[in-house]
Amino acid sequence: MSVTENLNKKEIGSMVQDFWDPEFFDEPNEPKKAVNVIERDTKFKIEVLAPGFRKKDFSVNVENGILNILAEHEAGDEENYLRREFSRSSFCGAFSLPENVSPEHISAKYRDGILSLTLRKTGKLSSVKKHVKIS
Repeated sequence: MSVTENLNKKEIGSMVQDFWDPEFFDEPNEPKKAVNVIERDTKFKIEVLAPGFRKKDFSVNVENGILNILAEHEAGDEENYLRREFSRSSFCGAFSLPENVSPEHISAKYRDGILSLTLRKTGKLSSVKKHVKIS
């Protein structure tokens, strides 16, 4: 049974199906971004596998009920490369929040190549804009 089949649709409200799609973060010339979505009683947890990035490479924002995750890393030209097969890596994704998650209750951290977002279940969705600081 897939993750989508196991989720309680009432709990996730208006979240778009793309959120659960394993190909959601795919870019044509970039490696796939693996995503874990975990639901607990009081929160959702999203884990995005993103090795090789730094905390400052990410931008996580919420606007009008849409969570946007962007990352871009560019290797510096100050290095003296003997061989260079990559110089830039990026990905982005955007998806609707469930009705029971508000932007004020989203936190993020980046550690050991994994961007982890915690979306605490609260009440109604608000239209507040928020930039999520990554610790």
